[in-house]
Formats: sequence, C-alpha cells, structure tokens
Amino acid sequence: RLSDALRSPDSGLASDASDDDRSETRERSDRSRRSTLRHRILVAIAAGVPALLYVLYVFHYSVNVPYADDWNMIPIVVAALHGHLTLSALWTQYVAGRPVVARLVLVGFGLLDHLNEKSVMLFSAGIFIASFVLVLLLFRSYVGRRLTFVPVVSLAIVWFSLADFPNALF
Repeated sequence: RLSDALRSPDSGLASDASDDDRSETRERSDRSRRSTLRHRILVAIAAGVPALLYVLYVFHYSVNVPYADDWNMIPIVVAALHGHLTLSALWTQYVAGRPVVARLVLVGFGLLDHLNEKSVMLFSAGIFIASFVLVLLLFRSYVGRRLTFVPVVSLAIVWFSLADFPNALF
C-alpha cells in the first residue's frame, strides 16, 4: 500500500514530509514569538511615552517653592529636623481627616532633602505612573486578553492629560 510506504522508515518521502512539517512548525513558532515581542514593544511604547512626557513636564515646570497647604507642613518638618516631632503633631486634624501617612512622607522628604518641593512633585508623578500601571493591569484582567496599542495609548492620553495640570505641579 502507498500509505504504508509513506510511513515506512525506509522511504525517503516520510522523512522529507516530517522535516517539512517540523520546519513549518518552527517557522510559525518563530513568527509567533516575533509577533508577540513586537506586540509587547508597541504596548510598552503606548504606555511609556505618555508617562515619560508627563515626568518630563513635571520635571521641567516644577519649582522648589511651597504652595498653599504645603506651608502647613513646614512646622512639622522643622520639628522633625530638630528632633522635637511629637505624635500629636502628626495626628492633628486637617479639614475632615488626619493625614498621618502624608505627614510621615513629607517628614521623610524633610529629613532626606530638606523638603525639596520638586522632589515631592516627582515622587507624586511616580505614584501617578504606578497607579496607571495598576489600572492597565486591572483593565487587562477585565478584558481577559492581551492589551493592544490603541486602547493603551487612548487610556494613557486620557490618564496623563494636562487638563488637570495643577495636580501635577502643586
């Protein structure tokens, strides 16, 4: 029979056919890997470029001058610098809450770089970018498949839009 002859190891046709199948499978696998890598790079660019532009904007336009409520934190930072910080100073009420964690972060900045407002703004930009990455991961989980370029760049443009620029710089 012809089918037995094709399967027979003595036949050169069977090994040629299996070699062709293997090379086609390898070629498809290589194309798939290249396509996946290209897709990941495009998504990373879609997410990274707006984030980088946002950080550059904050870096360029931020200044080391306290603004509005920042002046209320200076006595707490000064007390920490001179070793007179008390728990009651950290726990005091501010409007409708007690921002203990925010005060501790600002005290940390005061101890590290004497409350350089520019570094506080860049830290805030870093937290903003981290929250964007978290939103992308949640969006991917919600959709249930890989993210593509267009939704990621659309979300990034909306997320990092400068329509609310005062939050970026103050």
